[in-house]
Amino acid sequence: MHYKPKQLFEVIVKKNDYEEDAYVAAMALINEQNLQGSLQIVLNRNEEKKKQKEEEKIQKIKEKEEHYQQVSQFQDDGIVFSVSLDNVVEFEKRLNEEGIEYYRYDKISDFEVDALPTQNYYFNKRYAEEVNVICTEIDLIKLKSLEEKKPTKYLEIYVLVGIVILISAVFKFLNIF
Repeated sequence: MHYKPKQLFEVIVKKNDYEEDAYVAAMALINEQNLQGSLQIVLNRNEEKKKQKEEEKIQKIKEKEEHYQQVSQFQDDGIVFSVSLDNVVEFEKRLNEEGIEYYRYDKISDFEVDALPTQNYYFNKRYAEEVNVICTEIDLIKLKSLEEKKPTKYLEIYVLVGIVILISAVFKFLNIF
């Protein structure tokens, strides 16, 4: 009797989560309080949410299928090339200028601590020579390593040594040693 209508509707909507007695009691209270119209609205909304989730699930499956079809179309007949993200704009510009067909999956394919994130491009074999020329022209083959981008190669060691010296100075100052 202390349940609010929203709580009663939840018992009806999530029938499998409750015992049969709870369901029967909730239905009795809904009938007693003349809440059948509101219950129907809640059930319709719940059904719409289920349909929407199912449609989203189907859409994701379709997108995956389309992706795999595209990949297989280009992989079976072609090559895969990974381009670091800092070169993607220039690379795609050149591909479009040359009219080279490619497929790109819109997710970063490689993200490791020691490597630059890359974007995979799939090409047909007939474009292999042209893509190699483009790569050479925009110098994609010589990717800068992370080591070249570090201001100091052993920066981490310097920081750790500095912390140890700082801690030992604090201990000496406090006469702990």
